[in-house]
Amino acid sequence: MWGRDFKDVRGLDPCYLSVTNKHLVLFVTGKDYDGGQAIVHLADVSNRTIRDFPAYDSHIGSNIGATKTNRYERVASVDGDKPTIEAAFLERRYKYVIDLAGPQFEREEADFEGAFPPHNIEHHVYEGGRISVSR
Repeated sequence: MWGRDFKDVRGLDPCYLSVTNKHLVLFVTGKDYDGGQAIVHLADVSNRTIRDFPAYDSHIGSNIGATKTNRYERVASVDGDKPTIEAAFLERRYKYVIDLAGPQFEREEADFEGAFPPHNIEHHVYEGGRISVSR
C-alpha cells in the first residue's frame, strides 16, 4: 500500500475494514496465534499516511473479509475516536476497542465455550492487547 509491503496480513480478501466517517482503512498484520505478533495499521486515505501500533496477543483481524453468520469481523460503532469492532468465529465472540487518538489498541473481550464439561463460557479480556483471563 502506497509503496509499503506488508507480510502476514490477517483475514480473507478483502483484508481491511473501513472505519465509518474517519477516512480510515484498518488492517492487521501478524501471524495468528503466534504470541504477541498482532500489529494494527490505520491507512488514512485522505493524506495517504499509515499509522500502526501493537495489539500483541489479540485475535483482531483474523476474521476480516469473512461474511458468514458465524464468521465475520466488522466495525460495529464509532464513538468519537473509539471504533468498536465485533467479530465471530464459530461459537467464539470478540469485541475490540481502538483509540484512534493514540493511536492504540485499548481492549479485546472474547467469549469462548470451555473445552471440557460443563462447557462454561470463559470470558477473556486483553487489556492493551495482552491477555488476562477472568471467568
